[in-house]
Amino acid sequence: MTIPPNGTPDGDESWRAPAWSPSDDGGWGPPAAPVAPGYGPAVAPGYGPPAPAGYGPGYGQTYALPPGVGAGQFGPPTAAGQIPRGPYRPPAHQPGIIPLRPIGLGEVLDGAFRAIRYNPRAMFGLSAVVVAAAGVIEAALIWGGSSFWGGDWLNAETSLNGEASLGSIAGTMVSTVVGAVVFGITTTLLIGLLIVAVSRSVLGTRMTIGEIWQHAKPQLWRLLVVTFVVGIMVGGVAVLWIGGMVWSVMAQNFALLGVIALVGGLGTLVWTGWMTVRTLLATPALMLERLHVMESVRRSFRLTKGSFWRLLGINLLASILVGVVAQVVGVPISILGSFLMVATNGDPAALAITSAVTSVVGALITTPFSAAVVALLYIDTRMRREGLDVQLVRSVQEQAA
Repeated sequence: MTIPPNGTPDGDESWRAPAWSPSDDGGWGPPAAPVAPGYGPAVAPGYGPPAPAGYGPGYGQTYALPPGVGAGQFGPPTAAGQIPRGPYRPPAHQPGIIPLRPIGLGEVLDGAFRAIRYNPRAMFGLSAVVVAAAGVIEAALIWGGSSFWGGDWLNAETSLNGEASLGSIAGTMVSTVVGAVVFGITTTLLIGLLIVAVSRSVLGTRMTIGEIWQHAKPQLWRLLVVTFVVGIMVGGVAVLWIGGMVWSVMAQNFALLGVIALVGGLGTLVWTGWMTVRTLLATPALMLERLHVMESVRRSFRLTKGSFWRLLGINLLASILVGVVAQVVGVPISILGSFLMVATNGDPAALAITSAVTSVVGALITTPFSAAVVALLYIDTRMRREGLDVQLVRSVQEQAA
């Protein structure tokens, strides 16, 4: 299988970026060649050519309904039982989960659910395999760290004031953080794989797990680098903010601490939200357009320019929905895990199993939906800015021919 530059495997150029870039004002790029002046008759602004006499009513006039025909058969009634005349708009072509035209908020969310239902074997099957492997690694790290640093932390040796062993608590925290990092990296790879499946579902094609893997495998290492770069760009200011507050506490300068906490907190919130949206489409650009690391980040900045508020609102709403579902699923498991740890006298295995099961179940339910939303936002943005819908319709028609 050969992969052309900036294309997709097997010569499928459906997602290839156009040779030109959208202009700074968000419109179309310059035409391929200048239009010769005087091409066609001059027409006064706002007026079309006059209709021949006796030809019939002009544009914008109305037709009377034939006898015995009600206005409700054609649309809402108007004055004198007539219906307005307007341009005919054919329905958008829809070979897959969404119509091939710019879509709105409801269609993005509905399309995400449709993507899961359209190819559940790939969306849930692939998620189950990847997330289960990540859960086993996370559980092993937590169990090993808790055991190595002093056994169970509920029954750790206590001092005279009843404080638990510092080594046991530190070991549990470090192993939990490392396990969460490993799980996050694995989830990032999973999102990249699922974006490929969603893109084909838009074209009405179901991919198997093996086909998804073969398509995405050359880009996975770049996906890890992109995730690292985006993480620094998004979270770098937050790290500086927290570091400034820690330094203020150590210097016992509490006035400066208040200023940093308030001003720095607002600045960090604004920066994080802005940078999250501007880099939101880097992953689908990397996976579908076969770009390199920094090219995908720059591509995301170009695509999101002029669409910040729309992308922010849709992504924020989707994140809230995902968070609510994760809490609904995770809280009962955490409660059961707490009872299990008390019943087993704080056995590290109980902690490891509880943490892993919570992470696995939450990711299995929410990751496919999140990946589908990001993929559909990428496709919608390109249809709005670059006319990707025309390119996709042409690709579908060529495959059907």
